[in-house]
Amino acid sequence: MSMSYFSSYLIRFLLLSLFLWAGVSQAESLYLQQTKTVEITEKMLAETLEKLQQSKNQELREPLAVAPFHKREPVKPAVEEAFCSDCHGPLPHSKDERQRSFLNMHSRKVACTTCHYRPEGITLDYAWYPTGDNPDMDESGRITPFHQGELVAVPTVAPFAIELQRQWHLAALAVKARLHRRIHGPLEKEGPGCTDCHHQDQLFLDLDALGLKPEEIRSIRTNRIARFLGQKSPEGQQLQLRDLLQ
Repeated sequence: MSMSYFSSYLIRFLLLSLFLWAGVSQAESLYLQQTKTVEITEKMLAETLEKLQQSKNQELREPLAVAPFHKREPVKPAVEEAFCSDCHGPLPHSKDERQRSFLNMHSRKVACTTCHYRPEGITLDYAWYPTGDNPDMDESGRITPFHQGELVAVPTVAPFAIELQRQWHLAALAVKARLHRRIHGPLEKEGPGCTDCHHQDQLFLDLDALGLKPEEIRSIRTNRIARFLGQKSPEGQQLQLRDLLQ
């Protein structure tokens, strides 16, 4: 993709960025600070533009019909969802057919930024948001990263997120490509592996500080499904129940 393709949108993008990152009055999280210094190459823009073009005309399916035996009550929305959910939805993992169901189970109790925001050389603390160290106080709470006592994620109700959502719907694809790269720049595409948390010697999360009971901690660290999924396997291998019982 040539430089000239994007040049006509550059001024518009700069004005939009100025308003979003400077004009909206709110305390800046560590994540927002890092979006300002993201380096964006023309190759990155071309790849993102192609992705946006492919997804432009996709339509959401109607809710799937479910047999009465499997019918469940609607999932209670999390309090102050991170603005990731504005685009990715409540079940964000879809590509890895082998693990996606299990990863999406985590999304009800673990914030996106817990797995996908791990800045190098910076220590983060983790707590249940909005309930601190009490996971039983509110069923919609999630394990969420904090930096120096400040929430890392940007909630959907924050002025920045609201304005970004409004501007996104008005912007041309080339402008959206730059915005997409900037807001995803500080994030990691891949999250931690299964055994980073589900292991006797895991160091990623302090489960005691998160208020979990001893039996809950033991169950997390010795989880059979996580141990199986953490093993290397041939591409396309199907998950068999007997494998989980070994």
